[in-house]
Amino acid sequence: MAAIKAAKVQLRKVTQDSLRLLTQDEINDQSSRIFHGLLSMPKYADAQSIGIYLSMPSGEIQTRPIVEHALRQGKKVFVPFLYEEQVAGNEQLVPVMDMILLHSQQDYDSLQPNKWGIPTLSKASITTRVSCLGSTIGNTCDLDMVLMPGVVFDMERRRLGHGKGYYDFFLRRYQDLRTTRYLTSTVKVHTETTPVIQDSVPGSVQLSSPCAIIPSSTTEDRWPLQPKRGMMPYLVGLALKEQILPSEDSVPTSETDWRIDVLLTGNGSFVQ
Repeated sequence: MAAIKAAKVQLRKVTQDSLRLLTQDEINDQSSRIFHGLLSMPKYADAQSIGIYLSMPSGEIQTRPIVEHALRQGKKVFVPFLYEEQVAGNEQLVPVMDMILLHSQQDYDSLQPNKWGIPTLSKASITTRVSCLGSTIGNTCDLDMVLMPGVVFDMERRRLGHGKGYYDFFLRRYQDLRTTRYLTSTVKVHTETTPVIQDSVPGSVQLSSPCAIIPSSTTEDRWPLQPKRGMMPYLVGLALKEQILPSEDSVPTSETDWRIDVLLTGNGSFVQ
């Protein structure tokens, strides 16, 4: 584990050094290619709700055109919000991420930049917004797609972030939430619909299958009983060409790192 961590640190440093050499025009040109590539994807066209990072002024693919297009198309747009929370196994507050719904283009335009220049939701506004994890106001969402940043990507769709684990931990918690919701709804449905038979004791009844909960295999939109990849949003990485490793190299990963479904690159190509 220590060796993997050290390799990640070194890979981030080398890549970030090269990104500093890019001009804003080069970044904007690659961002435009990715924007048009994304618009050509049927999964994006079909997505009703998307999560998307709000970009720094430089050093990564710019996402403002994507956010504005999604809002114009009537999609629900969720953006990151960082806060501190006590999580299981840790006595201290730790920084975590949720995805929060933007209200409108005007709402987006009103966001103020943080110390990294990233447009950021105000803490005071969070209680009036829909949260993906339901951590603040109890509402939840069903994300169809998440557009993810990163520092380094490889041709096998592995992703290396900035080292805080925000997206990996968010995805794990989101998966756990959907699993819990599915199990709860399954138990409710089968409790309400399982046939009953007359018991041998007059006036009493029992479930015909009291111990078995067997989801119908014909239900196309059913989530798996166990946390599996199919229950999750479509994960799309957005990468400058300089953030992608040669095909012979790979991003060092651990069991907590999520692999994306498709990588959109700054030259307009897709890696699937």
